[in-house]
Amino acid sequence: MKTPVKMWIVCLVAVITIVSGFFAWRASASSAWMSTVTQNEKNTLLYAENSLALAVEEANARLNELVENSVIDSPESVRAVVDRAALLFRDGFLYACFFGPDGELVASKGAKVPEDFVLTVFYDTLFYSEGYALSEISYDTGTLHLQTAILLEDGSIVLVGQDVLADFVRRLNAALGREYGFFYGDEERFAPFPFSSRSAVFFEEGFRDEYSRMFTTAVDSQRPSAKLFSLRSGRSLVTSTALYDADHWDVKGFLVQVTPESFWKKGSDRLDWFVWLGSLLSCFVAPFFLIRLHYRERTADRSPRLRNASLFYAIAAFFPIYLFFLYGAFLLAPSLLREYESSSVLANGSLLQQDIEYRFDHIALSSKSIIEQMKRATRDDYRICPVDQTSRFSTVTTLSSRQERLISPLAPADSSGAIEIGTLSIDRIGQTYVRFRSRELDWQVLHEDTFVSNEILSVQFLGVILLLAFLAVALIFGFLTRHLHNRLLIRNTLFGYLFLAPALVHLIWWAAGPLGFSLFLAFRRWSIVDPAKPFVGFDNFIELFQDGNFWNALKNTAVYSLYVPIGMLFSLLLAMAVNKAGKIAVALRVLYYLPVVTAGVATTIVWKWIFNRDFGILNYILGWFGIGKIAWIDSPQFALLSIMIISIWQAIGSQLLIFLAGLQGIPIDFYDAAKVDGAGKYKAFRHITLPLLKPTTLFVLVTSIIGSFQVFTPVYVLTQGGPLRSTDVVFYHIWKAAWTEMRMGYAAAQSWILFLLLMVLTYFEFKLYGKDSWQAYF
Repeated sequence: MKTPVKMWIVCLVAVITIVSGFFAWRASASSAWMSTVTQNEKNTLLYAENSLALAVEEANARLNELVENSVIDSPESVRAVVDRAALLFRDGFLYACFFGPDGELVASKGAKVPEDFVLTVFYDTLFYSEGYALSEISYDTGTLHLQTAILLEDGSIVLVGQDVLADFVRRLNAALGREYGFFYGDEERFAPFPFSSRSAVFFEEGFRDEYSRMFTTAVDSQRPSAKLFSLRSGRSLVTSTALYDADHWDVKGFLVQVTPESFWKKGSDRLDWFVWLGSLLSCFVAPFFLIRLHYRERTADRSPRLRNASLFYAIAAFFPIYLFFLYGAFLLAPSLLREYESSSVLANGSLLQQDIEYRFDHIALSSKSIIEQMKRATRDDYRICPVDQTSRFSTVTTLSSRQERLISPLAPADSSGAIEIGTLSIDRIGQTYVRFRSRELDWQVLHEDTFVSNEILSVQFLGVILLLAFLAVALIFGFLTRHLHNRLLIRNTLFGYLFLAPALVHLIWWAAGPLGFSLFLAFRRWSIVDPAKPFVGFDNFIELFQDGNFWNALKNTAVYSLYVPIGMLFSLLLAMAVNKAGKIAVALRVLYYLPVVTAGVATTIVWKWIFNRDFGILNYILGWFGIGKIAWIDSPQFALLSIMIISIWQAIGSQLLIFLAGLQGIPIDFYDAAKVDGAGKYKAFRHITLPLLKPTTLFVLVTSIIGSFQVFTPVYVLTQGGPLRSTDVVFYHIWKAAWTEMRMGYAAAQSWILFLLLMVLTYFEFKLYGKDSWQAYF
């Protein structure tokens, strides 16, 4: 049987849709992948910078120790200090100098002595120091090196130069596998010092402007900056961080890390293979099932049972896409991102282990002293967790006692040599730990997984959205395939949905989407100010049921909702009066509806003056009847009543119009027949008006009850939940949790409880009024 051209066009459009969906997901996954790579490379550079800071701290400590153990009171003692400095700083020693209080060079040792040191900013900075050694990188002698100096009590200065940066770079290259080097200068004028024969891998002159912009970003943000470069050696991710002078004020240079494409290409290739494989397979499966569906529909007259299988064929046509999106979003992408993070954390842990052994090997310090010294030198918050209870070695932790109670059992994942890597959580926030042994202690250093977890969430969000979108796509293509021969039906359906499209988009964007997202938030500890958004299960709901303030707000809301029947009664009576008003009915409708169209905040402020205890018009009128002044807003007994009065006044206009429409829909013949039968106004109202207004009354009741549980403006403007939480209603309580406490997850859980409560109340309202009241709306 020949396949018509129209069917091939449908298949072609389906293929284009499939490929577009896969590449949309690939764009999201690739963005998350490169963001993870970039962030982890920044973290690795921070560890490298910390390693340099520890080297600087070691040089400072050595010079402090030298001065403390020396007595300088003669030319011979000055020469002895210089000689001892040369011996103490023998690793990469360049020079040692002693400058007198007047800046004169008294003694020196070394090949290249910076005789113009007294003209530098570093020299001036020392006179504002507290007598402790300071260090910074320098290029005064034609060699990029580390300068360390200390100010003595008499104004003299001891200066030592070390050529240790080249060895430091080689150690970083070996430990972390990346290329490292220094740039000396500021973000506009700089010179590269790769300390490597592979200088082309490190810097190319044609990219000077791009490097300058990257350095500017690093200086402005006070954080590492990264940029992707296409160097002659291949694509590389270059990451830089600013190095400051001894006063931490002016930029002296930059530490740069070059990560070749080979580090992340494997992950990118896996994503590409996954997308291409999924696209090709789906592009074969979708046309196959759509064509089968088309042929079965053409034979449906001979086999009616096959008509029921059309939905199955439509879903089956796109079923591989659902599997690929689920696998990619929830298995492949998370595993790739966490794998790269683990490798980065493992490398960082290896460098940290070397620093602890290399920098503190000659110093007899406790583990706590080492951590404090590391924090002081690097200004980084190392998070060390205690070893397990089976360890026979002493340990120290930087975690608080609360965090120690909330730490989960360790889950080892991998090991590399003497370093173990695994996962744990603290207060449900995921952590990756590295565990190694150094200085007779087991060290467990934590790295928070928040950034990677958030990137995974972004990929999963898009995966779920695409999954739902392709469910709709399956229905659309199933409909087109089934009715391909009926051009008129397809055209009418298309035009119908085009007219519905604005409403559908509005419904999805402002109703269905936020509803689904709030359900997602309800199971997470989600805060605007905290990047960590861990899954907490039902913890938000458990806390809610234990929250006395929430139950107080629910009680206040229930009491407040009692205004609804009172307001409905007033509205119905006024509607009946307006219905009989004749020519002035239009003016009365406008007058009563004014509170609805007037800004709620403005009218609430007016009511605030009406309720004023000393100058309010309400107390003035009550004074005519001998009633004393009432603190309407400031008293817990009357504050909620005041808001109920405002709400009745605001709701009368809309309720009146709805009741008026219902009254005018009652045929006048019913009242004429009742009058003939001798029925009075009360009986006519009871047996004609009320029964025929049941659908209208149900609508007003349901919408008013829902509105009463969502009251916010008068509470926020007048009382803000007070006094003594007497006006703390549920909606205001939710707002306060979200925008004052910044706990979006907890606020979402409260919103869902409110939604379920309103759904139950609405159900009982429908049951109370019976089917004849609500079937008119369906």
